[in-house]
Amino acid sequence: MANINRSRAMAYACVLALAGTVLPTLLCSDLSEVRASSKNQSKNKTLAFDWRTLVVDGDKLLDLGSLQEAEECFRQALLAVNKQSGKAEDIAICQGRLAYTLCREDITEDGIPLYKKAIKNQSRAFGKTDARLLDDLLAAALVLEMDGEYKKARKTIDRAIDIARRHLPEASTKLALALHQSGRIAFRYDDRALATNHFDQALDQYMSQEALTRDQYDDLIDLISDRTDLALRAEIPRKILASSFNKELLKDDLAKMQRSDKIANTKTRGVDFYERMIAIDIKSLGPDHPSVARDLKGLAAIYIGQSKYDQALPLLQRARQIYASTYGADDAATASLQQIIDMVEATSAQNLTNKANPLDLTRPDSQWPRLPRNAKTLDLAQHLIDYAFISYCQGRLPEASRAYAWAVVALDASIGQDNLLFASCLKDYKKVLLGLGYRPDDRRLSEISAASQTIITDVAGRRLLFNK
Repeated sequence: MANINRSRAMAYACVLALAGTVLPTLLCSDLSEVRASSKNQSKNKTLAFDWRTLVVDGDKLLDLGSLQEAEECFRQALLAVNKQSGKAEDIAICQGRLAYTLCREDITEDGIPLYKKAIKNQSRAFGKTDARLLDDLLAAALVLEMDGEYKKARKTIDRAIDIARRHLPEASTKLALALHQSGRIAFRYDDRALATNHFDQALDQYMSQEALTRDQYDDLIDLISDRTDLALRAEIPRKILASSFNKELLKDDLAKMQRSDKIANTKTRGVDFYERMIAIDIKSLGPDHPSVARDLKGLAAIYIGQSKYDQALPLLQRARQIYASTYGADDAATASLQQIIDMVEATSAQNLTNKANPLDLTRPDSQWPRLPRNAKTLDLAQHLIDYAFISYCQGRLPEASRAYAWAVVALDASIGQDNLLFASCLKDYKKVLLGLGYRPDDRRLSEISAASQTIITDVAGRRLLFNK
């Protein structure tokens, strides 16, 4: 299970404890006076400040990292709010701030009881199932989990999930966070069925968002790591299967391909340039000189880059004839060019004319999943593919299919379709679909198969052309 970073977890608990509370805009008291406060201040001096101002000052001290001063500020606020307001909801605000600060100072033996009191006061003020209880419940559950109080944490998080389901939209990152916490706790109880169910529900919640904050994105990555860890520990026989994606990743073909593309960009100077060079070479050197073949290859490379295979083929075939007559039919240069011709002919026969985007993920009827727009990263795709491949090896094909579909969308947005990593992911996804019983003529399967072959043809063809 992915380790919980204590400082980050407590920082998130702070966000939860502070979220949703609207304080009036007030003039802040002098921070130097706040820092000079002590536990022995007289009650009259404490009451000289409005409790809301003390809370604002305490929050500013938290931002400065002055935990002891912030703790004292919130203690004063708690004293003041009892005298100045006495309302349960106001008391809960001060208790929640102080509870967070104490937990951040690792004084959880005092912080947890305060969270409980804050939740009790909120329940008294708003009712036991009000959405305003959710932030403190999540923060308290996280602290309890970190302290190893899993039974209490589970009870607290179950209540948070119930409230979230009652009041939050169907797709909510807060519900996702609660489900993720619940899954972690269930895993520690060895309740793998519940952990699996809640992890998967949390994934759906995150993936349904329009966008994610940086913290939410990090939580999503942690969730996928936890889901993968859970899959790895499942007592399911695993097949020894090969992953095309991992093979390409291990070979570091992404970096190699980028270098090859840079070579391509420097050597490809346009159709007009190569047409002039071909004419000059034929006039000065004759039509069967190897220099003519080299320029024919250069022009063909441009057409391959534009997916104009019908225009590239005659040029490649003419270049091959020159190599065969000059060097022989069995020469490496002739054989290499024949490989390119074979690949281009195969792709041309498939009648695919859009190399830059051979797989249309945006077509209305394509049924490819949506992902948060700022979460479509290579890092996310790699985490998803790791999880998908483990699921595939264990025969959990529906889970693998869902994860591969997400990974395809993430790769498309992050690195584009014009590379071997994308094609390799499609090849692995194709194996899963075949395992699920898809027929070769199924639309999605046929599109995936054709797109992966097109990409492999184009990338391999360019690499052969520009490295000879």
